[in-house]
Amino acid sequence: MTWEIGVTGSPFDLRELVKALQSPELTLTEEDGQFVIRSVNFDPNADASVIRHQAAELVRFIDGAAVLVLGRRQSLGLGFICRVKDDGTKEVHVSGSGGIAIGGTARVTVKRADGTEVTLDPAERVPKWLGLAPTNDTVKKVLRYLSRPLDWGTLYNIHEAIQGDMGGEDAIEVAGWATKKEQKRFTHTANNYHAIKEEARHAREDWAAPPNPMAHSEAAGLVKAIAQAWLNYKAGP
Repeated sequence: MTWEIGVTGSPFDLRELVKALQSPELTLTEEDGQFVIRSVNFDPNADASVIRHQAAELVRFIDGAAVLVLGRRQSLGLGFICRVKDDGTKEVHVSGSGGIAIGGTARVTVKRADGTEVTLDPAERVPKWLGLAPTNDTVKKVLRYLSRPLDWGTLYNIHEAIQGDMGGEDAIEVAGWATKKEQKRFTHTANNYHAIKEEARHAREDWAAPPNPMAHSEAAGLVKAIAQAWLNYKAGP
């Protein structure tokens, strides 16, 4: 027996992920207009509720990664769960539904140290990130946060988790991902009521606002760039 897991979301994002997720540990395919995950890690003898929990966690990790590499148009979700029996019959459990999103994707050109350039599909790095999640609690945490709405609190938590893993803002600056000044401006804005009102992490009004508060769009871009660089660093070459 095997399990097939339906995934809902933007077909454009999912088709990019299909290109990258092609291994026994995790395969994503498009079949008759539906997107299906298969994995050797799904116990064929497990109860459907166990597989549903395992699959939901996996889809959440993929969704977080898609935020970084694809600018994910629509949250990925868990669709049907199907047990395929040895005789070919299928036992289907419906979990959710999806919608349609419109858009396109761009390929990424990376310049190597020797000056040569290589063009990658945007989701090509995702399998390595997903491979870290089961054994690295910080990667797991960051991918979970990325799958949530990226409000100020969530952005702060992502930065804080990465900063803790790296050993501080100085280490992030040394890595070349963001200057300490940029990071301070982000955290000061995220924490300050005068800068962003009720969206701030704190309600105290006796803290002065930063002289140049960071816009949310800039903050999201900064934190996503740090997160992507950090995930690539953790995954290695």
